[in-house]
Amino acid sequence: MLQMVDQNHRMAEEGHHRLRTDWRQLERRVETLEAATRVADVRFTKIENTPQDVTKLQFGARTVVTIVVACAGLAVGQITLNAKLEANLKAQIEQNAKIQDERYNLQKSSQDELRKRFELLQFEFGSLKDTVLRQPRR
Repeated sequence: MLQMVDQNHRMAEEGHHRLRTDWRQLERRVETLEAATRVADVRFTKIENTPQDVTKLQFGARTVVTIVVACAGLAVGQITLNAKLEANLKAQIEQNAKIQDERYNLQKSSQDELRKRFELLQFEFGSLKDTVLRQPRR
């Protein structure tokens, strides 16, 4: 029984030692994180307190050239796109106008054809009427 108690005591001490070691490591990590947080807070405070004066803002030559080239590229792209859209729109309008002209001509020719048929039917009806009226009655 004494052996069991000694063994349990030894296991408890080992566990307690491991817990203390883990606790110390966690405390060191927390201290490291707190120090990093303080440094970051100082940096953010400095940035926050710095006045934002746009007139003192300076760009290097490379940056200026990059900005100008990018803006010029966007402008050229927009102009090209507008020109293509305008050309496509004009072509579509012309095509629609041609289709409308063709429809108009087709309708006009159909109306002319119907008018001619109607006149022919009127003429035939008139001649048939004359023929019926001239026949002697029986």
